[in-house]
Amino acid sequence: MLNVKRVKDNMRLVFIEKLFTNPKIGTSVQTRYLRFKGMSYEGKSYLCDINYVQLRKALTRFRCGNMQLEAVLGAWKGMPYTERLCQGCDLGKVEDEEHLFFICPNT
Repeated sequence: MLNVKRVKDNMRLVFIEKLFTNPKIGTSVQTRYLRFKGMSYEGKSYLCDINYVQLRKALTRFRCGNMQLEAVLGAWKGMPYTERLCQGCDLGKVEDEEHLFFICPNT
């Protein structure tokens, strides 16, 4: 008997592997996400354990690459990566996740 769930899981894993390893498909958002998360595709329990809604939403946006940072917004506008600077500080650095969490003095 054919195990449909097993087939779907295998197809999903193959798709995800191709998505993240094919340089023609991969995007900078995926690259930044993998740098922080690694190649694990399982959900993280801390997202369910956090009772503070705003923090859970922020972590979810980070995990989904939907934080509306200049690094992403500038890509939509066709700006060169080096011109996607943080509007919240005067350091002249690209506003990406690393800058937001570790460098920017105003976050």
